[in-house]
Amino acid sequence: MSQLRADKSSGKKVLFVSLQGIGDLVMSLPAIRIAKEGLALSRIYVLTFKKNKEVITNVTEIEKIFTVDIQDKNAYIIFIELIKLVLTLRKERIDIAICAYPTGLRSAVVAYLSGAKTRFGQKLWALRKFSFLFTHKVTVEQVKHAVELNIDLLRPLEIDVDIFERDMSLHISDNERKFILEFKEKNSIKSSDLFICIHPGAGKWGKSRLWPYENFIQLTKRLIDELKARVVIIGSFNEEPIINKISSALSNQPIPFLNMPLNIITALLEACDLFIGNNSGPMHISAAVNTATIGLFGDTDPLVHGPYGYNNVIVRAGIDCSPCYYPHLHGTLSCAPIGKGVVRRKFKCSRGGYECMKNLSVYQVYNAAVIVLKKQEKRKN
Repeated sequence: MSQLRADKSSGKKVLFVSLQGIGDLVMSLPAIRIAKEGLALSRIYVLTFKKNKEVITNVTEIEKIFTVDIQDKNAYIIFIELIKLVLTLRKERIDIAICAYPTGLRSAVVAYLSGAKTRFGQKLWALRKFSFLFTHKVTVEQVKHAVELNIDLLRPLEIDVDIFERDMSLHISDNERKFILEFKEKNSIKSSDLFICIHPGAGKWGKSRLWPYENFIQLTKRLIDELKARVVIIGSFNEEPIINKISSALSNQPIPFLNMPLNIITALLEACDLFIGNNSGPMHISAAVNTATIGLFGDTDPLVHGPYGYNNVIVRAGIDCSPCYYPHLHGTLSCAPIGKGVVRRKFKCSRGGYECMKNLSVYQVYNAAVIVLKKQEKRKN
């Protein structure tokens, strides 16, 4: 693979394309910051879905954020929106386009049509027929965290990426913190209270990653009754049915915090002592604001998608077929052969029952919470 000298790439307009989930966007931030620092005078742009924008609005290294709103739209609207997007990007005269992990076909096509002369993406079996969309393809040879997979995309620029800090932090404004303070006051949450956030959802496409809501009911009851915690439960409009089932089953109900903008959710998670949830965008946001995070994992590999950082814990059931789902990496990694976890491009549990999540016990998760909180207490003392 040919290399580009970092000094020759200075002063360039660099577009990071992240047309994936909220967590995927958050995990691209260390690479974005390294590119900003490693490429002198570079101007960093990001393209993402409209619903994701709020989580990176305050990231100072990003000069411009382009968005597209094509999810749940009909083919005609998608076509029109993509034409508008491509015309906008071409006016910007992008020099370098980097398709963040997981490099999907739509990201590759948009990068190609953007007019960027230099385009980076992962060398994947799934994109073997579309290699012409990239000028530089980065080989994926082993399982590693998505943060590192994104940073690997910068290596052809001859940036010494290993000397840079992996900074995934999110910036929170004074007004956002003020909103959370008022929320806590309204709900009589004191600064001395143990403040825990739970997220029982996993996004629209994350049904296989859901821990049974009945388990969240039991867990929440123990957190409130035994730890005397103030528990806030977060979720989107699509997750309200699950949240209502959890709340209605409890006499001491968690505090709802529903359908909030991502920047406000970020501020809330920063104010919490602990986050417990499925593999989802809020889990990655929690890790990014340095809140102790417990991630519940089944089909996806925490080595790739786990909460990034040292203040976090992964809880798994230990089923022998788990993990089985490696988004976009099937056929590329030896641990993800064609047919494992994916049938006709869609994820499907080989055993049919998602045992990897169902067999994850309340006892395991509660004990993990107790251990994490004890470690926090030791640090304070």
